[in-house]
Amino acid sequence: MREELRLGRRSKDVVSVFVIMLMFVAILASLPTARGDVTTEPPFSLGALPEDIPEEERVVEYVAGALPTHFDWRAQDGQNWVTSVKNQGGCGSCVAFGAVGALEGQLKIQMDDVSWNPDLSEQHLFSCGGGKCSMGWYLSAALNRLQQYGTPDEACAPYRGSDVACSTSCSDWQSRAYKVESWYWLSTNPESLEAALQNGPLLARFDVYSDFFSYRSGIYHHTSGSLAGGHAIAIVGYDSVERYWIVKNSWGASWGENGYFRIGFGEVGIEQWVASISAAPPPQTTSYSVTFNTNPSSATIGADGAAKADGSTGIYSAGERVHVTAQAPSGYQFSSWEANGVSIDSTFSADTYMTVSNSGSLKAYLTGAQPPPAPPASGQVTVGAKTTFQDEFRGVKVKVDRRKYSAPFSLTLQGAHTFTATSKVRKFTFVRWEDASGTLVSSAKSFTSDIQSDKAFYAIYDPPRVSITLTVKDATTRKAVAGAWASIEGVGGVFTSATNAYGKIVISGVYAGTYHLTISADGYNTLEKTLSISKSTKQKVALVPIA
Repeated sequence: MREELRLGRRSKDVVSVFVIMLMFVAILASLPTARGDVTTEPPFSLGALPEDIPEEERVVEYVAGALPTHFDWRAQDGQNWVTSVKNQGGCGSCVAFGAVGALEGQLKIQMDDVSWNPDLSEQHLFSCGGGKCSMGWYLSAALNRLQQYGTPDEACAPYRGSDVACSTSCSDWQSRAYKVESWYWLSTNPESLEAALQNGPLLARFDVYSDFFSYRSGIYHHTSGSLAGGHAIAIVGYDSVERYWIVKNSWGASWGENGYFRIGFGEVGIEQWVASISAAPPPQTTSYSVTFNTNPSSATIGADGAAKADGSTGIYSAGERVHVTAQAPSGYQFSSWEANGVSIDSTFSADTYMTVSNSGSLKAYLTGAQPPPAPPASGQVTVGAKTTFQDEFRGVKVKVDRRKYSAPFSLTLQGAHTFTATSKVRKFTFVRWEDASGTLVSSAKSFTSDIQSDKAFYAIYDPPRVSITLTVKDATTRKAVAGAWASIEGVGGVFTSATNAYGKIVISGVYAGTYHLTISADGYNTLEKTLSISKSTKQKVALVPIA
C-alpha cells in the first residue's frame, strides 16, 4: 500500500514538472527575440562588457549659457544628422555598432554635410579589434582601436554577424579608414552629458534586465526581471523636462520606436559608461579627375604632352602641376582659361600650368567661337581659417557656392560668390568671418561677396573649452586646505578662485593651452607652476607650511 502511495506521488510530481516546463516554454515564446525583425531564441544580442572607470578620468562638460530643454540630432535645425539604424543580429557586437553609430553622426556634424550618409564597417572594427560574438567587447577597446587604426567603409568589410578573420577586409582598408581623433569618459552628471551632446552623439553602455526585451515604445523604467547583460548604444538626444535620453539601438528599424528607445535619467546605469568622441578628418582622396573642355569643340588642350579633346578627362594626384597648352584650330586664337576646382597660373596665357587640388574642369576659350567677355574685374581670393587667437587652423572645409574645398586655398573668381564655413570642426566652433586686416566680414557662417579684386577671407573658430579641477592639500598633514587662493593665467586671460571646505577648485570654460598657476594661503609658502592642458584635467597640489 505504501509503495502504491509513493508511486502515486511520483506520478503527480512528474505531471507537475511537465506542466511547469510547458508554461516556461510558452512564456519564452511570447518574448520578443533576436535580430529585431525576426523572432528567434534568445531574445536579443547584447555584448557590452563592464569596466572600471577611475573618477579622475571622467570629464565634466560645460557649455556657456543655458542648454535647450529638448535636443535631438535627428531633428536638429529641422534635419537628421544621424545615420540609419542597423541590426547586429545574433552576434554580441553591440559595442562596434554603438561606436560606429556615434562616429558616423560625428562625421556628418563635423563636416557640416547633412546629405552625406557615411556607412562604416562594424565587422572590421569588431573582428580586427578582438571582439567575439559569444563574449562581447569593451567600449574603451573599441574607441582605442578607432583612434589608432580606424575602420573602413562597409563595402570594404560587409557585416556578417559572426566571428571572421580580420584578413577578410579589403586589402586597401588602411587608406579608407575613418578614425576617432580623441575620446574621453564623461561625468555621470546628466547636465554634463547634455552639454556633451551639443557636439554630437555619445557612445554609452547600460545594464539590460529581462523586462527591457518587452519594450515597444515610451520611456523605459526598469521594474522587474533579472540582469541579462550589458548593451552598447549611441545616445542622440535628451529631454531634461521629462528626464529621458533618446537612444539609437542596433536591433533593426522595426524594433522599439523605429529602432530607437527612450530611457529615464538614472536608469540601469545609463550614465555610468558614457564616452564623448571627436571624429578625425575623413581619409583624403589621393587622385582627382579633371574634365577638359574647349570652345570651339574642335580645339584641343595639351596636358603634359597628351592631347585632350573637348569633353575628355584626366586623372591626377593631389597637388600635381600639369603643363597645359591651348591648341587652336585654323582661324582661331586663344582668349582665356576658365578653371573650376583647379587653379591656373595665368588665365590669359595659352601656355601655362594647372595645379590640381580637387576634381574639377578646365576650359579653353578661343576667339571666333563667341568667347566670354574678358572680365573687367576679377581677383585672386585666398580663403583660410584661424582660431580666435589668430593661430592657423588647417583642414577646415569651406564651400564656395556649391563646391567644397579644404582651407587654406586660393581661387581666381569674378562676380558674386557665396562662402560657407563648417559650423564645428573637431570641437572648434565657428564664430565669424574676417578679412586680411581682421575686420569683421560676417557673423553668419555664409556670406556673399562680389569679387572685383584680390581678397582674403578667414573663418574664425573658437577653440574647445575645458575644465580644471585643483585639489589643494597640506604637504605635511595631507589634509585639505580650505580658502587657498588660486590664480591661473594664460590663454584667454586670468582666472581666479578660492578652494572650498574640501580644498577643491573647479574652473570651467577655459581654453586648452599653457597656464601659469599661482596658489597662496595663510601660513603656507606660495606655490607656482606651469600647466599644459589639452583636455579637462584634475591636478593635486601640496602646499608647504611656513616654518
